[in-house]
Amino acid sequence: MSNVGRKIGGKRLPLIGSVCAALLLAGCSTLGLEAAPRIYDLRAPASIDVGNSRTSRQLLVAEPAAVRFYATDRIVVRDSAATLAYFPGASWSDALPDLLQARFAEAIERTGRARAVGRPGQGLLIDIRLVPEIRSFEIAIADGGQANAVIDIALKIMNDANGRILAGQTFAATVPAASDGVEDGVEALNTALDALLREMVVFVLDAV
Repeated sequence: MSNVGRKIGGKRLPLIGSVCAALLLAGCSTLGLEAAPRIYDLRAPASIDVGNSRTSRQLLVAEPAAVRFYATDRIVVRDSAATLAYFPGASWSDALPDLLQARFAEAIERTGRARAVGRPGQGLLIDIRLVPEIRSFEIAIADGGQANAVIDIALKIMNDANGRILAGQTFAATVPAASDGVEDGVEALNTALDALLREMVVFVLDAV
């Protein structure tokens, strides 16, 4: 299991040491020694209790906006000094904005309570555009070494015909990870995202 910083003599080495080690391994790629990255996925909730909420409108999930550090397939780690890095040897199954866009659309569609939901390029006649923004999506390591999944997503609901914002809200969650390893960090991120997608779907169906 890859850890964010290894412990030697009871002390945790800085995260940058792990990143540098990964860069050294990358230099060996021409010799065929570089290990293939572990690829991780995000999950959409299998079912969501939306009560009696439903909409007859067709919904488009826009690609989430994100600063460049999040707009990648790398898994972001923030240490106690607020330094950002990536987990070495690990990646998402797609660029994070594209992956989140797909899972959000999937979560809405699984409710069966929207007339139609899709993403750009799928040929829908759109009534409502859902505009997410990724403000945080990372594993944060506290001073004591506790790893937490931290997600913060802003969502605007826009009338596609005139650009009017019908509603907006931010959704945030922090979930402790069982360890600072990438597998436990990804599982905590999935737990946090599951909770947020449930809230976001109910919010959308209630608003439109």
